Amino acid sequence: MINLNTHLKKGVLIFGVFFLALSFLLLPGCSARPVKVRIGSYNLRMQQLDKGDNAWEVRRARVMTSIRENDFDVFGVQELTDWVQAELLEDLGDTYAAVFFSPYSQDGVGDKAQGILYRKDRFKLLEYHYFWPADDPFVMTKNDHHVNNPAKSYIRGGICALFKDKRSGKKFFFINTHSALNHEEHAKYAHVYVDMEKKFNPKGLPSFFVGDLNARPNHPSHEVFRAWWSDSAENLEPRPVTFNGFKTDPSLWGNYSQIDFIYYRNIDAPEQFTCNQKMYDGLCASDHFPIWADFVIKK
Repeated sequence: MINLNTHLKKGVLIFGVFFLALSFLLLPGCSARPVKVRIGSYNLRMQQLDKGDNAWEVRRARVMTSIRENDFDVFGVQELTDWVQAELLEDLGDTYAAVFFSPYSQDGVGDKAQGILYRKDRFKLLEYHYFWPADDPFVMTKNDHHVNNPAKSYIRGGICALFKDKRSGKKFFFINTHSALNHEEHAKYAHVYVDMEKKFNPKGLPSFFVGDLNARPNHPSHEVFRAWWSDSAENLEPRPVTFNGFKTDPSLWGNYSQIDFIYYRNIDAPEQFTCNQKMYDGLCASDHFPIWADFVIKK
């Protein structure tokens, strides 16, 4: 005789175990589903430098539209005045949160800054740090001396952050920088970016290194970077022109090359890499084009 109560209890038990497992996978921090993330970099051109159509008050709308259209998830920005840091959050604060760093101040606050913007509904900022490519990475240092005028110098730095995807709990590490124009100093301190990745990402989470590196792909600094990370654009031929100098005619970009990069480590190659050379009413939004790459975080 079939015992219906026994079969019913088994069915309830099996359903309960299935439902519990499904619920566990759907809990924040417990999802096994891959997470797609669009990583980007965008140099916005120091805002007090230009006039006419390229004056910041004229091109501000172009920049903000460009950022929204590129649909970044997490991206690095370079060349920010203190007031444009505020304007970015004023215009984009419905979507993005940010951390900023000025290498011209020991406390990291101020002008000539760079930053990391991230979708605040998707990601949680767990921690961030800043540093200088120098003998002591945690002390502000003049580390970019003008080749033809050594008395004139700039200060370069980097900002790094650890993020957590709110739904899945997956974490990743991100570095953004604006590197030195002095190629000798740039090459000398390229190892600092690797050192900081090792220091602040000791668990070897997926990591991204982005920025305006002020160096073409054959510069010695890239040998250091490629020994640790992989280059998102390494298989592209020809390399994309990421610096436009506000020139709207592509035939005038002949002497330019890729100087903005997205490097990655401990994650599969990106599904796509894009240098978006779109114009707005026939004008460039910045003297650099935005770049982005789509990745899938599986672990």
